[in-house]
Amino acid sequence: TLPSHASFLTGRYPRELSVGWYQPLDDRPRTLPEVLCGHGFATAGFVGNTKYCPRTTGLRRGFGHYEDFTFGWGEILHHSAYVQLLDRKLGGFGFLGVYDELGRKPARQVTDGFLRWVDGHGPRPFFALLNYFDAHAPYLPSSLPDQRRPLTHDEKARLHELADADWSELEPQANFLRTCYLAKVQELDAELQRLTAELDRRGLLDNTLLIVTSDHGEQF
Repeated sequence: TLPSHASFLTGRYPRELSVGWYQPLDDRPRTLPEVLCGHGFATAGFVGNTKYCPRTTGLRRGFGHYEDFTFGWGEILHHSAYVQLLDRKLGGFGFLGVYDELGRKPARQVTDGFLRWVDGHGPRPFFALLNYFDAHAPYLPSSLPDQRRPLTHDEKARLHELADADWSELEPQANFLRTCYLAKVQELDAELQRLTAELDRRGLLDNTLLIVTSDHGEQF
């Protein structure tokens, strides 16, 4: 995730950058938001993945506004060393009914943050990065599209367990994983549809270049 995003924002291959799996981007290469900011653009980033894309990774450089951490209880717990130790020891917090990653920011929250910003940034041209994290393990869709029903607690627990499993041994579970992944992609498609509709309603869509890309695949 981090090397890919650094490549997006600098136009350089990851091997040309200082960035690594956890190693942040240094301040040597100019980033796209830095260049655009110098040409009068308003710049903003809205991050769903607060593990690999927060400001501490160096990706914030050049953005006049950057929304990453929400400082909610889930996010605070997620960054606690004690909670992470418990998570590893207990195999998650399913016994509390929590199967998703603690502090994961949903797509709607990312979009809403952007819309609030774009409504208040004024008439300047803008560049915005919206980082969605929903189509990522564990895949917990609101419902299964083939059966039109919500996931059971057992299914949620299985998805949480599979998120940290050795994927080379998951062939028997592949269809279930793929179904849940595609359901999350459909939900994210719906959120992008809402985003474009809101841009259109504001009269911005026809004059906005919208780029949809991905930092990595999910090995299906």
